Amino acid sequence: MLVTNGAIGAIYAAVNNLVGPGDEVLMFEPFYSQYVNHVEFAGGKPITAPMSTDADGKWSFDFDHLEKLINENTKLLMITNPHNPSGKIFTEAEIKRLTEMLDKHPQVTVLADDVYFFLPFDGRKHISFANYSESNWKKTINIFSSGKMMNATGWKVGWAIGPKDLVFQAKFSHEAHTFNCNVPGQIAVAHSLD
Repeated sequence: MLVTNGAIGAIYAAVNNLVGPGDEVLMFEPFYSQYVNHVEFAGGKPITAPMSTDADGKWSFDFDHLEKLINENTKLLMITNPHNPSGKIFTEAEIKRLTEMLDKHPQVTVLADDVYFFLPFDGRKHISFANYSESNWKKTINIFSSGKMMNATGWKVGWAIGPKDLVFQAKFSHEAHTFNCNVPGQIAVAHSLD
């Protein structure tokens, strides 16, 4: 686990650690605008797979298009669940399909931006990509935000959770660009989660 200066600090640290010049980073479009900034700053190239809406306005992912984009330069897939900005929640069938696709491409790490995991309503359920299978856990960095969870974005306390080999090196990137995080905010978050 790596505590960061907000979820954006965790995303920056993970991307900056995992992506370098010539690497490609996949994401569904539309996407959170900062993803592109972080990827390009690290020297990577953002590649997008479009999402679409049906006649009822329901969003869906184009997994066929996404899979065609994966190649030897693909380093990272960034997903948001629930998706930002559409609000689309991955179904279990979609998580299963994404899992099966990525099992064929072991060079791809997943950055799962789950800062809105607590927002599903109307009986819908958040399914964590990392928790879906052991193979998913081994290739996923999960990102969380106290600011989103507690409606206190000014606290800027976020964290990344994942296997040691993915998270450990990101701490050096985080230390180089932030060095220290909001300690009172960390204490408040820790007490509120008890």
